[in-house]
Amino acid sequence: MKIALVTGASSGLGREFVRQLGEEHALDEIWAVARRRERLAELQALTAVPVRPLSLDLTEESSYETLRELLAREQPEISVLVCAAGFGRIGQTRAVPAADNDAMIDLNCRAAVAVTTAAFPYLRRGSRVLEICSTAGFQPMPGLNVYAATKAFLLSYTKALHYEILTSGIRVTAVCPYWIRDTEFIPQAQKVDP
Repeated sequence: MKIALVTGASSGLGREFVRQLGEEHALDEIWAVARRRERLAELQALTAVPVRPLSLDLTEESSYETLRELLAREQPEISVLVCAAGFGRIGQTRAVPAADNDAMIDLNCRAAVAVTTAAFPYLRRGSRVLEICSTAGFQPMPGLNVYAATKAFLLSYTKALHYEILTSGIRVTAVCPYWIRDTEFIPQAQKVDP
């Protein structure tokens, strides 16, 4: 079975990748990972490729075990891995709650590495790995301090991974968009009490 595995699939870039992968790739299934089960159920309407919704919270360790067990049981070939799960907070560092900073680090860094590591045994020559970084990863950004730092981590990780597995025929790409309109990112990122 040839699949795409997309995290952060319930909105934003993750959702758009599900839609585009469903149009452009010869896949047997798209495994869509996100917390919001009801949003995952809506994805099937975007594509003719069957979508397997995986309601997992990637800030919880048990989610990685669930994903690893499913991969081991199903033994798919992962044709495309898209690590798009992430969020940010806009505000002065002292105003962003510590729990939000911890969750950003867990989701934007730890989850991307954990999901990519879980996917390694199922990637083949010709597979693609897309880590959704950001232009924020290239510079310190007052007002987006921890978010920018997490994206700098992810950018560095992705660049190194590209070179580590280059000879395997697996292509690794750091996708570094600027602000993207019409997503939930900015309205959600502004939810910080001063």
